Amino acid sequence: MAIWRYHDHMHMGYEDQIYTGFEEEFGWRQYRVPVEDVEKYGEEDAGAGQFWAHFGGLYQIPETTLRGLAAFFKERAQMDVVQIVGDPDMKVEKVSVLVGGGSLGLGREEAPMIQMLQEDVDVAVCGDITEWTLSAYVRDAAMMGMNKGMLVLGHERSEEWGMKYLAGWVERITDGILAVFLDAGEPFTYL
Repeated sequence: MAIWRYHDHMHMGYEDQIYTGFEEEFGWRQYRVPVEDVEKYGEEDAGAGQFWAHFGGLYQIPETTLRGLAAFFKERAQMDVVQIVGDPDMKVEKVSVLVGGGSLGLGREEAPMIQMLQEDVDVAVCGDITEWTLSAYVRDAAMMGMNKGMLVLGHERSEEWGMKYLAGWVERITDGILAVFLDAGEPFTYL
């Protein structure tokens, strides 16, 4: 038996396989919105535009509420807790998904805020966060009456679904050697 932790390489393909698995698991591929017009970010924010053209997922989903979206992820991702920022009853349609460390901006900590503004995103669904960047921006925007919210799934729960589909790929490239996905499960216990 071999245990293979391949996580970081899942992001490196032609298509980020963590997002591919996320979309497959949650049925969101059909809602994906391509971010092709990176020029609209302007010269000052060109780096943020390039960041979003290559990382992150933008989705136009059927209307729900922030509370409803939190319940969806809580049930489907088998979570005890989903952290939220914003009005739980706000309407949600345009969603940015920033798995793992994506909401940290990966070297451009302002990039998620720029994307929320430029793409008119209602909700950012995040993995890791720092409380003084995106969550502060979303909280301030919501307090000013803007339709902005955030859900925090955590690194493991936001990325595990991409890893789930690695087993099938391993079987295909190894001529059918049995590969089994084992869900690591949420790493925290909540009191």
